[in-house]
Amino acid sequence: MRSITASYLFLLCFSTLLAQHQLPAELLERLPPEITAEILPVGPEEILPDDYRIIATYSKRWDNDEGDWVHADSIEYTYDENNNQTALLTLGWDGTLWNRSIRVTNTYNDQNQQTSYTEESWDGASWINQNGNSQILWEYDGNGNRTLWHRRTWQDGEWKDYFKFIYEYDPVSANLTSLIFQFALELGTLENANRDLFPSHDGQGNPLITIRQSWQNGEEWVTDSRLIEEYNDDGNRTSQLSQTPDGEDWIDSYRITYTYNNEALLSNLTRENWNTGAQAWMLYEKKDYSYNSNGDLTLILDSYRDENTASWISSIRTVFEYDEQFNLTNRLSQFWENDLAVWTNNFRGIFSSDTNGNLKTEEYQYWLREENEWQRDFHRTSYYEVFVDTEEIQILAPSSVTIAPNPGNGLFVARFDPAVFSGTEIQATVFNLMGQPLQSFKGSPAGRSFNIGLESLPGGTYLLHIRQGQLMVVKKVVIIK
Repeated sequence: MRSITASYLFLLCFSTLLAQHQLPAELLERLPPEITAEILPVGPEEILPDDYRIIATYSKRWDNDEGDWVHADSIEYTYDENNNQTALLTLGWDGTLWNRSIRVTNTYNDQNQQTSYTEESWDGASWINQNGNSQILWEYDGNGNRTLWHRRTWQDGEWKDYFKFIYEYDPVSANLTSLIFQFALELGTLENANRDLFPSHDGQGNPLITIRQSWQNGEEWVTDSRLIEEYNDDGNRTSQLSQTPDGEDWIDSYRITYTYNNEALLSNLTRENWNTGAQAWMLYEKKDYSYNSNGDLTLILDSYRDENTASWISSIRTVFEYDEQFNLTNRLSQFWENDLAVWTNNFRGIFSSDTNGNLKTEEYQYWLREENEWQRDFHRTSYYEVFVDTEEIQILAPSSVTIAPNPGNGLFVARFDPAVFSGTEIQATVFNLMGQPLQSFKGSPAGRSFNIGLESLPGGTYLLHIRQGQLMVVKKVVIIK
C-alpha cells in the first residue's frame, strides 16, 4: 500500500520562521507540500474517506482593511498506533510570527475509548494551565457504555467543575435508563439540573417513553413533561408526543411527525401544537429535506404555519451542491422575505476536495445586503494521510446495522446483525456532509449493541461509517436539537 507522507505543520511564512526560529527545527522541516513542493503520492482509488486521517489544517481570515487574507492559525494532529488522536497543537499568528498557542492532549482506555481531553496554553516558555482552559473526562462501564461525561474549567490554579452528564443502563439489556445533567451555577459546585428517565424500550432499544424532570428547591426531582415515541421497522422515529402533567392526568403539548423516502432518509418533520381552547392540533412548523441520487442532502427548507391564510410560509433554506463525484462544493443559507417574496442570501460555504474525496479547502462568506455582494470571512485548508490498507474493504448492506433512535438528540444505539459481525471490536467514524471526520469511537459491544454519543455536535445530518476489520456499513444519522 502506498502511504501519504504529508507535512504536519502549516506555516505560510517559511523564510520568516527560519530566520526567527520560533519553533523547533524538527517542526520547521515539516512544511506543507505547497511550500516544500513535495509531490505526495495518492492512495489506491478504492480507499474510502475514513481511511484517511487529517494531520494538519491551515486557516486564514479576511482582513477588510488590507483587502487580503491574513494568517489565523495552524493545527497539527498526532495519533497513536491504534489511530487514536492523542494530541493537537495549535499555532497562532501574532501579525509577524507563528507562535505556540493551545495544546490538547487526549487519552484512551484499553478499548480505545477516549477518557480525557485536556487543554494547555503556551506562556512563551512552557505549557501551562491557564484560566479558561477546558478539560473533559469520560468513564465507561464493563459493556463499553459511557457512564460519565464531565466538563471542567481551569480557574484560580485548579480544575473546577462546569457540568456533568451521568448515564445509567439496564444491566441485562444495556438500554439507557437514566441521564442526569448537573451544572455549576458557580464554577466548582455542581448541582442537579435535569434528568431524563427511560422506563421502557422497544425490541431495538429505542426509548418508548421519556420522563423529563427538573431539580426543584435543591431537594427533589419534579416531572416537567414526558415524551411518547414510535418507530418504524428500520428503527427510525416516526412520531413524538410531548405531554405535561396535570395531577394524575397528562395534557398534550406538541407532537412531531417524521416521514421518510424510499431510501429510509428523513424527508419531512412536522410539528403541531395542542390548542386547549379549540381542543385541536394546530400546525406550527415543518422541515422538508431533499436528496440527490447518491442520497446526499440537496435542500433543507424550514417553514412556519400562517393561521391567517392557512398556508405554509417559508423561513430559511439551505441549499447543497455537489460535483460529479458527489463531493460537496457549495452550501448556501438564505432567508425568505415574505413582503418582497424573495430569498435573501445569508451566508455560504465554498468547498473543494482532493482526488480521494477528502475535503481540501473550505471558505465561508457572509452576505453584505447594502453592498449586494459576498464578503469573505474565513478559509481553511486540510491535509490528510492514509493510515490503513483498504483494498479488501467490503461494503455491507445498511440493514446489517440499525441506528436508533434516528433522528435523535445525539445519543444513538447501533445494533449489529451477529450473523454478519461475528467479531467483538467495532470502530465507528462520524463525518459531516463535507466528508470531514469529526469523531471516532471504538469498543467491544455487549449484547450486539454499541452506544454512540454525538451530543456535542450541532443539529444536522451526518455520515456514520461502522467497521469491523474489513467489513463496513455506511449509515446516515440526523441530530435534531
